[in-house]
Amino acid sequence: MFNAMLAIKCVMQSMGPLRHCANRFCTRRTISLFSGSSTTTHWSKVVSDAEKIVGYPTSFMSLRCLLSDELSNIAMQVRKLVGTKHPLLNTARAFVNDSRNNLQMRGLVVLLISKAAGPSKLADDSLQHDVVSGIYASQRNLAEITELIHTAFLVHRGIVNMEELKTCDGAIKDMEFGNKMAILSGDFLLANACTGLAQLQNTKVVELVSSAIGDLVQGIYYENTYLQEKTSFTDDHGIDNWMEHIFLSHGALLAKSCQAAMELARHDADIQSMAFQYGKHMSLSYKLNSDLQPFINGKHPGGSLSLNSAPVVLHQESIGRDAWMEQIKVAQPKGNMIDLAKLQEAIKAGKGVTSAIDLCRYHGNKALETLHCFPPSKARSALENIVYAVTRFS
Repeated sequence: MFNAMLAIKCVMQSMGPLRHCANRFCTRRTISLFSGSSTTTHWSKVVSDAEKIVGYPTSFMSLRCLLSDELSNIAMQVRKLVGTKHPLLNTARAFVNDSRNNLQMRGLVVLLISKAAGPSKLADDSLQHDVVSGIYASQRNLAEITELIHTAFLVHRGIVNMEELKTCDGAIKDMEFGNKMAILSGDFLLANACTGLAQLQNTKVVELVSSAIGDLVQGIYYENTYLQEKTSFTDDHGIDNWMEHIFLSHGALLAKSCQAAMELARHDADIQSMAFQYGKHMSLSYKLNSDLQPFINGKHPGGSLSLNSAPVVLHQESIGRDAWMEQIKVAQPKGNMIDLAKLQEAIKAGKGVTSAIDLCRYHGNKALETLHCFPPSKARSALENIVYAVTRFS
């Protein structure tokens, strides 16, 4: 265990501080939720208070896995990527130095909703001795499994398109090695999650979480097929399509994990449905908040703007295709790169941003409604505060 800790520490020291990377590979997929300092502070307090309620700080994976010899070996291999711009480096830094408390959100919500629901009337005596801070051991294991799955897919998303490499990104052999590490380390985490899932010995839970993995694959396939570049856009990418895609790639895992947590405690179908709906609507409001940040707290205009984000999609729908294409033409003179800063200002002048804020609050309110089926408690209040945090705009 000591060797594993030392290996991970050495790797992080060799990586150095996390610096802003202007390369398109490093900015295409963001991990942070908030960029404004005051909002970040508020979110961090909400997460910190919630962690005290569930009994211990959560993380992107269990401490046992983090200190495993297998993971320390992966960390040592990732060290070879230092000096390149492979996105796996930024992903690794974010996991260890998660100062904004975003990565552990899914596992934390699973623990909170488990405690908010409490024990079921149908739960037998065999479950009672495994309760710690009002949460069953199987539910804690499920929270860790949920984080492992999310982490595995984050790592997999860091695969670089070799055809788009620039000379400043790093040597071809190093980038190819980084891709191999992203695939293998992601597979390792996913395999650990599947092993833990089988150990829960609940067929319905296995079915739920397995289907969530399938949803993630489908969502990422859509990203890679239709949304390959954040500066590209599709004519038919309306808000309905956006919602469907975001549920697959961001909402299904949390929604089905919340439902699975209720199943582990033997709660009835109505409670399971409410837990599912909370996870679904909270995830959608969470993603909408993230998409809104470049328009609300963007310190570098256009720097992190995606033409497939919710405010852009809603803006496009509000003004119509012809007007949207004209704005694209104005921001892209003579076939050059799109001036994202100019396009961002045009979008801010329209209704897309306010519509996205309204949609974020709508899903936040839907999430709050589902919590009425749970008795008042600190855990329920923490779930409410998480919703308030992601629907709060200055």
